[in-house]
Amino acid sequence: MQVSTHLSTRTVLLGALLLGAPALVSCVSKGAYRDVVTERDDLAGQKSALEERVRALDEEKASLGSELSSRKQEVSNLQGTYDSLVADLHAELASGQIQIQQLRDGIRLDVADDILFPSGSARIDDGGKAVLDKVAAQVKNASGRVEVTGHTDNVPIRGGPTARYPTNWELGAARAASVVRILQDQGVEGTRLQALSAGEYRPRASNETEQGRQRNRRIEIRLRPVATGEAIAEEGDADESGVSPPASD
Repeated sequence: MQVSTHLSTRTVLLGALLLGAPALVSCVSKGAYRDVVTERDDLAGQKSALEERVRALDEEKASLGSELSSRKQEVSNLQGTYDSLVADLHAELASGQIQIQQLRDGIRLDVADDILFPSGSARIDDGGKAVLDKVAAQVKNASGRVEVTGHTDNVPIRGGPTARYPTNWELGAARAASVVRILQDQGVEGTRLQALSAGEYRPRASNETEQGRQRNRRIEIRLRPVATGEAIAEEGDADESGVSPPASD
């Protein structure tokens, strides 16, 4: 009964303090009063912490909503860019000289080296420039980064070109830089562009056959939305949509 009475008294006292009724607490001992004041302050602190947490959650919700809206817009824009590239490069796609895939994190174009460069060279010929002009016309109106990677087969550089390209690393890099320069000349902002070389080390097919080596000699143009961050996607990240004629190795 004493415990019950004590709890009842503390409850009444705490309620009085919270309601601002000092007259009700005048007959309570100092010890009980200090206990109840401490409890009241603890509750006030918990309330403040909860209110702060609610504000933080509201801000996080607003931020996520904005990010989701931005992501939806990026996906919509990429779909439009993909459709336009497929339409503009219809002949090259039909011949198998270009492959286009829509990925979870953007768009990838693989362009066969023989429609861009003479053998052993990083100089883009007129036919290659015409193809890249079509690519630039769509890419410059899209958002995000544009990564251009030069890929080669595993045949060592021989003869005259070795003075300029000692290994396939240099040849891949020079070809990527040539493509980047054309894209920038056609209006793609330089701040969006990046030239890379993978040399012979990311083959798509076996280098044991001429057909395989031909597939491996390519320029890869990757369009990535800024919102996806800096993570590099793996080769097998294509979704079901894409124009990618089957190889006949």
